[in-house]
Amino acid sequence: MRQLLTRRISPAVAFILILLIALLAGGTLVFGGKTGRAHVSTISEAVVTVDGEGKKLALPAVLKDLSAGTEVTVSFSVLAAPGDALLFGSVYAPVTILAGDEKIYEYGEEGSYPGFMNDPPTLYDSVLLPYAGGREVPVRIIYRSPQERGSLSIHAPAVGEEREITRMLMERYGLQMTLALLSESIPVYNPEKYCDNVVVGAALGFYIQTAREEGVKIRVRVQVPATNRDISDASLCVIFGNLLENAIEACRLVKGERFIKLSARVNGEMLFITMDNCSPGGSVQKSGGLFASGKGAGRGLGLSSVCSIAERHGGSARFRDENGVFQSEVCVRL
Repeated sequence: MRQLLTRRISPAVAFILILLIALLAGGTLVFGGKTGRAHVSTISEAVVTVDGEGKKLALPAVLKDLSAGTEVTVSFSVLAAPGDALLFGSVYAPVTILAGDEKIYEYGEEGSYPGFMNDPPTLYDSVLLPYAGGREVPVRIIYRSPQERGSLSIHAPAVGEEREITRMLMERYGLQMTLALLSESIPVYNPEKYCDNVVVGAALGFYIQTAREEGVKIRVRVQVPATNRDISDASLCVIFGNLLENAIEACRLVKGERFIKLSARVNGEMLFITMDNCSPGGSVQKSGGLFASGKGAGRGLGLSSVCSIAERHGGSARFRDENGVFQSEVCVRL
């Protein structure tokens, strides 16, 4: 049974984890492809059964208008190699996982989480799959829909070696977010809901908590839909994560009042993001077409990444550093 208590890691453990992740992230790998010794396969389609009626659905998916406690079964088959794991998520829903007829995972049963909560905390975890000697393994992920909402979010599971799954997380979310996920330093339950998008909300929660722990006054008003047609959750996390990470770095260099003000709103098909944060001045300059930081080599490259993602998704990004305030303006097509 997964331990629900969150923990903070010591600098020494963090350093070891960073080294581990850096080693795991080394080399070239095409996820879901044939390049390299191993790959991670994402389950993009499954049979979803509700009240005895099953239909094939593309994943991820959101089921709406469900009665509290409705059983929802997600069925698919995987060709698991020895040592392969299943990566999955559960959003405020108890979950049981069966491989064949064997129960390999259970989470969120009544009494396993704080009594003031009507539903278990959101969970992202992995579990080892049994090896079937080269034959496909039928997998069933059985959810019970939350008590406090009439919808159930079903994430697309992934299958692969645990180290390759770690590489995939690195590719999608970067070092700091992956470190937090591996060390369980993100609280799995947060009473504040930052937006409708669960993945972006988790990333925001991580950086907001970091800022608050460092005494930064942070105000966040963010509107991000639960699902978007033209941009992935991973790309949105890169944008918000890089903006906030840069802002927190700048706050560390400022004496006196330190602040971050982040806003995001949807207008038509576009998402408009604006952020103001205190700045020591001269923190970011543009050199050779890339944003580089005055704080040292390699810093500020995250802003170039933000620009690249914005341009690929029909938008733009602008940054200004004036009078002790660093201003960011980003827009992307959803």
